Amino acid sequence: MSKNKINLLSHEGFEYTVLGRVVSWSLNVGRVIVIMTEFVVVSAFLSRFWFDRQLTDLNEKLQEQTLILKSYASFEQEFNLARTKLEHFTEVIGNSRPMEKDVQKILGATPGNIALSQVSADNTAIQISGFASFEGAVDGFINKLSSLNIGEVELSNLAVSPDEQLGIRFTIVIGLPEKKI
Repeated sequence: MSKNKINLLSHEGFEYTVLGRVVSWSLNVGRVIVIMTEFVVVSAFLSRFWFDRQLTDLNEKLQEQTLILKSYASFEQEFNLARTKLEHFTEVIGNSRPMEKDVQKILGATPGNIALSQVSADNTAIQISGFASFEGAVDGFINKLSSLNIGEVELSNLAVSPDEQLGIRFTIVIGLPEKKI
């Protein structure tokens, strides 16, 4: 049995015909397109390894940063709690009465014929105990304290001292106005 070759394209002068030129051009362009496509596919395949490595590195960094953030979580909670307490403390101190200034005013207003034995203060009142040489000195001291506008001045105790050399023993209470917090 002999094999007959069937050739649909004749070789003689075919490349010089219009159809021959189109077929030749198509084959050459097709080869270039196939080569370019293969180059793109091989480049994509090889770049996949580079992108996988970058992705792995980024995931490792993300895990490290997450662990670091988690380790600082308890510190952040303690810090925020301390900051809240400090803000509250600052607010309370800022809204409280400046007792030291009031006590300084009282000491500055004390006349020479009065000797103070005790000055105590809290958020509601200042209590002053002392001795005066005569009753008029206590009255003048009360009037002077009233003019300072610290608070409501009240004489709570007035008695003759057991030791007559000390004079009259007195206790004055200055009620401080309430500050709203």
